[in-house]
Amino acid sequence: MSSMDDKYIKAWLWRRLAAMWIDSFVIYSIAALLITSTTILRLRISLEPLYMVLAAVYGTALLAWSGQTIGKRLMGITVSTKTGDRLSLRVALVREVLGKWGITVVMPVILGRALVGQAWVPTAYDMLILLPVLLLLLVYYLIAKQTWYDQLAGTNVGRVTGSGGRVWPVFVTLIGAAILGLGTKAMEFKVQDWIPCRLAIYRSMRSTGPYAAFLKHGQATPVDYIIGLFDRYDVVVLCERMHPEGSQWEFIYEVLQDPRFVERVGHVFTEYGQVGMQAYMDNFMTTDGLGASEIQERVVHIMRNWPVWPAWTNTNFYTYLTRLYALNQSLPVDRRIQHHFTDMPVNWSDLTKEEEYQAFRRSLRNRDERMAQSVIEKMGRLAESRSTPPKCLVVMNYRHAFDLTGRSPEVKRFNTYEFLKDTFGNRAANVLLNTRIAISVPIAGGLWDVAFEETGNRPAAFDFEGSPFGKEPFDMFPFNPRVKGKLKYQDVFTGLVYAHPLDDQYLQTGIPGYFEGFEEEVLRRARLVSEGFSLHIEYLIYREKTGDVVRKSELPGHGIETLLELHLLALNGVGLMIGVGTIALGWGLAMGKRRK
Repeated sequence: MSSMDDKYIKAWLWRRLAAMWIDSFVIYSIAALLITSTTILRLRISLEPLYMVLAAVYGTALLAWSGQTIGKRLMGITVSTKTGDRLSLRVALVREVLGKWGITVVMPVILGRALVGQAWVPTAYDMLILLPVLLLLLVYYLIAKQTWYDQLAGTNVGRVTGSGGRVWPVFVTLIGAAILGLGTKAMEFKVQDWIPCRLAIYRSMRSTGPYAAFLKHGQATPVDYIIGLFDRYDVVVLCERMHPEGSQWEFIYEVLQDPRFVERVGHVFTEYGQVGMQAYMDNFMTTDGLGASEIQERVVHIMRNWPVWPAWTNTNFYTYLTRLYALNQSLPVDRRIQHHFTDMPVNWSDLTKEEEYQAFRRSLRNRDERMAQSVIEKMGRLAESRSTPPKCLVVMNYRHAFDLTGRSPEVKRFNTYEFLKDTFGNRAANVLLNTRIAISVPIAGGLWDVAFEETGNRPAAFDFEGSPFGKEPFDMFPFNPRVKGKLKYQDVFTGLVYAHPLDDQYLQTGIPGYFEGFEEEVLRRARLVSEGFSLHIEYLIYREKTGDVVRKSELPGHGIETLLELHLLALNGVGLMIGVGTIALGWGLAMGKRRK
């Protein structure tokens, strides 16, 4: 393609970008095949580092060989020295490995991660750090009329016209890449019924070996572990998964109905429920002989008088309260489980204007401290009437159960557990219930989930201290400046409970009869929040009226993963379209000339 008779002119930016896009598709296809192949060998490789290595090798080898990559050949451009000579291997290495990929891409990522540690979600962080770098590279090109790595290597990128060379090898290579890339993804979907994403947020490069080996030693069952914690602690805080997830409350109920919990603990505190409804809750639980309709009426009344939000229709807590009443009815009066609400009190009838609701929302700034104080004060009153310290289980969602202080007195307290830990000291523990970050991102790049899969997904629970899981950098609170990679899981939580694999977790919303006779009031409250929230409530009311009340669905984890990978495939697939279109256009022009 770059013969001595060809005429050399400078390549425009759009032509270089089109060539880059074609090359990107070829590299992505090779990477997809390699990652899937190495998975069979139980090796873990994420896309970003593999892509960078492949891209550097691909560019270096082809430029040193012919001065053109697949994309550059299709777009009729070539890379040469300032004197028009073909690149030596040394010059190609300087341009591709050192300049384009090493200094431009790898170095910013390494330096940035050295500053923030592993506190950030890797792929999202890489994009945040690389976007401004690439923008600077573009600005430099527009001013200097060449990339800085071309200037570093002493190379020119120009367009070649003339004989053009044979296009068949390039066409075969491009179609081969298409078969590799699309075929690999189709095979994964055929085998798993979903397409795994290989970005670093979903796939750590480290081995699962130490984690699986630890699990094979045999760990306590989740219920036994939670009950056993009360041998060492008086206050055990359980970190809930996302609010609508249903299986976690099945587990919580399983703990509560255990005779050892009934005998030794007997008290539960939850973020769910406002303290203003506590008297109503106590009356409900101590009223014997209620029928099904009366139980339904009282539970729905509690769920209608929710703090923070005008309506709360997650099924799990509604089911839990119904089951808790039935459990207490089966227990002696002096052994019944006492459930305590901790969230901020609110009287919705007092909130008549949007400004009043916003003032209430602003008052939630010290919400965590006040929830902790509800626990502390109640436990203090219980201690006054006992010869031994009272014990309790506390259920808090997400960050409310974190301890991000490193136990430093200088660090400001924000989360409920941090205030509890300050008060109860070594008598308090917090436990993470296996979950994902922001619904779809696995902890530790999927290492934990795969380790449990390799050991049969057996339910297990253990202290973080002394386990490889505990030494993992804490990544559940990405982009938070308080963490910055300084904390490990054993610094944030006492232990881990693996109660349900991801495929057994589910979302469930809807409460029978929730809106019946409540429509006008709930819409009045919803309008205090926003028009969008009001429309959402109208939709839920419509669903109830049409009999579509309780909805159960799978977690969106695999779905989001598949969608993200399909977006990657589509993004890189643009390169395939450009390549095929260029070949087809070239053939069309050639056929037209022949007809003439």
